[in-house]
Amino acid sequence: MSPHPERLAFKAQLLESLPKREFQIIDARSESEYCGEANTAKRNGAIPGAIHKEWTEVTEKKTQRFKSPEELSKLFEEAGIDLNKSSVTYCQSGGRAAVMAFALELMGVKSVHNYYRSWSEWGNAEDTPIEKPPGK
Repeated sequence: MSPHPERLAFKAQLLESLPKREFQIIDARSESEYCGEANTAKRNGAIPGAIHKEWTEVTEKKTQRFKSPEELSKLFEEAGIDLNKSSVTYCQSGGRAAVMAFALELMGVKSVHNYYRSWSEWGNAEDTPIEKPPGK
């Protein structure tokens, strides 16, 4: 298997696309990280407009296997994730985002990108906008 660099998203690309809403951005971190309550970087919160769906919700707790297509479809629909849109997933350092990206691919999403540097880059940069969404 060979690497696919076109499947990665980068800070500059996200900054440019934010005003255009070119991508559906999915935050795969915990709710406390998403809301800016957890101290994980110089600045805490979320990428503006990001949809929160914690990565652990796409797998069965008991078996650690991905949920069925029916369960994933319902989960994504309830979160407001459109399976027909290009998506970028992120977390703290790309690992949890990779699980979410794979779940989206299992559901047939054609254009999924992983912002591998994720919040470790975005939250420590001075030129990135952040928001602090309220908890659920």
